[in-house]
Amino acid sequence: KGEVQVMKALRKDVQHMGATGLGSWRQLTSGGHAILMMTRMCQYISLYGFTTYPQSSKVKDQYGGRQKKSRSGNFWHDWTGESYAWRLLHAAGIASICS
Repeated sequence: KGEVQVMKALRKDVQHMGATGLGSWRQLTSGGHAILMMTRMCQYISLYGFTTYPQSSKVKDQYGGRQKKSRSGNFWHDWTGESYAWRLLHAAGIASICS
């Protein structure tokens, strides 16, 4: 529950900063939960593999590059919104990102 409230606040902050393209949001990814939990436990975190760059439709992702992603996380997760949140953590000096 705590991570969800933090993500809602981060999304609100990035929207106030003018970020666009945030999608509908139903739940955090498991990685999102882990990142936000670590921010509560550690003074500084390093992230690897959590990209903050737009994904190309030609690049394979964790779902194996399926063309039709009807059963993927796209319905439940806002990948763009999480990407903005990780950028905000980086800008705040809370996280470094290697993607």
